Amino acid sequence: MSIQKKNGKYVPIIYLGKDPLTNKKIYKWGSYHDKKKDAEKEHAHMILDKENQKNFNIFKDITLGQLAEKHFELIAPKKYANSTIDGYIGYYKKHIYPIFDSRPIKNIETIHVQKFLLTKTELSPATQRKIYYLLKIILDSGVKWNMIKINPCKGVELPEVKRNKNRTVWTPEQVNSFLSNKQVMSSKYYIMLTLSFTLGLRPGEVCGLTWDDINKDYLTISNGLDKKKRETNLKNSSSQRKLYIDESTYKNLQTQKIWQSSNKLLFGKLYIINNLVFTNENGTPISPDTYGKEFKKLITCSKLDIPIISLYGARHTFASNAIAYGLEPSVVANIMGHSTITTTYDNYVHVQSDPIKEATTTMHNLFYRRI
Repeated sequence: MSIQKKNGKYVPIIYLGKDPLTNKKIYKWGSYHDKKKDAEKEHAHMILDKENQKNFNIFKDITLGQLAEKHFELIAPKKYANSTIDGYIGYYKKHIYPIFDSRPIKNIETIHVQKFLLTKTELSPATQRKIYYLLKIILDSGVKWNMIKINPCKGVELPEVKRNKNRTVWTPEQVNSFLSNKQVMSSKYYIMLTLSFTLGLRPGEVCGLTWDDINKDYLTISNGLDKKKRETNLKNSSSQRKLYIDESTYKNLQTQKIWQSSNKLLFGKLYIINNLVFTNENGTPISPDTYGKEFKKLITCSKLDIPIISLYGARHTFASNAIAYGLEPSVVANIMGHSTITTTYDNYVHVQSDPIKEATTTMHNLFYRRI
């Protein structure tokens, strides 16, 4: 189909290939000519231009929505956990879709992204950054697939995020009083909580722990469970790690196995068979959301004089107390599955006391103490 006759005119056509996003065949049409030989001449030039890659960008009309669809289908599953992808899609639909979804990516410029962020100032700086980074990684796929040469997100100024260094965490005494409370100890979540507080595990890591991950001295963190009870990959390669467990923790886990075996006999064929360490009585998985809600209930029911924190606060508590106790920061980062020490310090270590006040008091007592 090199020359086609339409309405008494001749027009040259060449085939460019298939669009990798839509899998549709792409054709390039030339100009209309009265004489067939003129159309054939233009056809020859079109073929030559195609070979020299001149003016033949088959992606020129690809919209951000089409690019995003392929990004979430081909790239995101390899890099992110299912829950993270769900969150990204939610952010895209709510914030990016109304402005950029139908716009060709070739027409998106840095100034458009900057103005877009200015319409989101009612959101927190952290949320603004999340929206920006989502747009950036989608357009990065466009650069990777040679659809655009430069990511228009480059050069955009972002709002500064002030880290909350005063987040509430528990002291070792508060952790001990909570884990020693009779009501907490009798809960089916007790062993899960000991892992959260003593190893700093993410809630999804605790819920996703399998019996294959455990031997007498170590447990291996290799996957997790998201809020929809789906098995999910961890955040990065550093998150996959082997952690030491002491004898009491190992005995607790064996008690958990006996509890599960008893429930299997009790429920019979109705019991849901899986290899998870922590389940409900009928064998169904425990989601991180349920685990978190039950944790807060236990804080209230324990009637202890301790602040209510989130389940993720147990992870922050572990990091803050480990650093305060003097453990090597790189070791703490490895235990928590962080790729850098900076992540541990910037996001998880919270000083509960006033170091300046403590230092001043110490020096005052040193110089003015009575002899």
